[in-house]
Amino acid sequence: MTAHRDVRLLYTGFGSPSTPAMLEALGQSTRYRAHIIATDMQPLAGNLYLDQVAARHVVPEAGPGLEYVEAVCDLVGRERADVYLSTCEEEYIWIARHRDRLERLGCRMLLPPYDALAVSYDKRRTYRTLEDRGYRYPLIPTVDAPAAGEAEGILDRFGGEAILKATDRSGAREVHLVDDAADLARRLDSAARRGVDCIVQQFLRGSEWNVSTLHDHDGRLVYAVPRRKIEDRPIKSSTLAAVIEDHDAIRAAGIEVVERLGLTPGFNNVELLELGGEPYLIEVNGGRIAAQDQNLVAAGINLADYFLDLAFEEPVEPVREYRRGLVSLKIRMDVITTVDSLLDEERPGTA
Repeated sequence: MTAHRDVRLLYTGFGSPSTPAMLEALGQSTRYRAHIIATDMQPLAGNLYLDQVAARHVVPEAGPGLEYVEAVCDLVGRERADVYLSTCEEEYIWIARHRDRLERLGCRMLLPPYDALAVSYDKRRTYRTLEDRGYRYPLIPTVDAPAAGEAEGILDRFGGEAILKATDRSGAREVHLVDDAADLARRLDSAARRGVDCIVQQFLRGSEWNVSTLHDHDGRLVYAVPRRKIEDRPIKSSTLAAVIEDHDAIRAAGIEVVERLGLTPGFNNVELLELGGEPYLIEVNGGRIAAQDQNLVAAGINLADYFLDLAFEEPVEPVREYRRGLVSLKIRMDVITTVDSLLDEERPGTA
């Protein structure tokens, strides 16, 4: 039997909802045994206290300043981390920008270039870039510089329903379905006063999908797996239920989004809507796995093995087979610990 390779894994943004999927894959790995050094910006993030965690730390809030990057570099040195992993785009985008600092410390990662991530993190820039680069599929009609005084005209143009979205938030944060001009004007005014940059899109009623992808260092596709969302909420930004199914057009559009934006190597998750047989891009989560990727693990795709193989520049073969029909259902679970665990040496301390 082949021995496991020991890896000291610095896993930041550990409170992310995507963490259980990667932990499941690590637990099933026949190739690697991970010593997990977990960090989060929130000291009471429940995932920090899971049994799989060997060491835990709090890091400063990530941003364009270097405080977060320096804290991560300090942890790489102190914890002798071999590999960096994050599923929180607010954090890893800055590591991608300063990746040379971690690489000089001998720490590996699997992230697309900073410039590509910066585009994917901004919905307005995403749509404009795809248009400029000859993206072959339709895009949702969008007003990319809306003003409160234009609310009535926007709703008229979009048939009475629209979605207001912050350009730089993921999941369901700052996403609002509106069908009243006064409500849209109020929300646009509020966003402007808070400094939240927004777009407004036509609300299209179709079936929503996402495509989880992985590319290697040469830009070759390792896998692209479509999932159909099987819930009836009008806004499904945070997926509660999704099933692995084949859909050639959705899969092809998801791959094209990733490759046109230059989001390789690494993981990506593309949100799409199918209407009249056409795939419409909703958004792309560049550089990370998705929370519902746990059903990929159950389908026979070990995310951890692929991630670590690529991080260590081992050859990987494209995924040929995986199980269809597996459904991911979101549940909420509490992590139980003790006050003493929070207050003595096991309490997260600022890195």
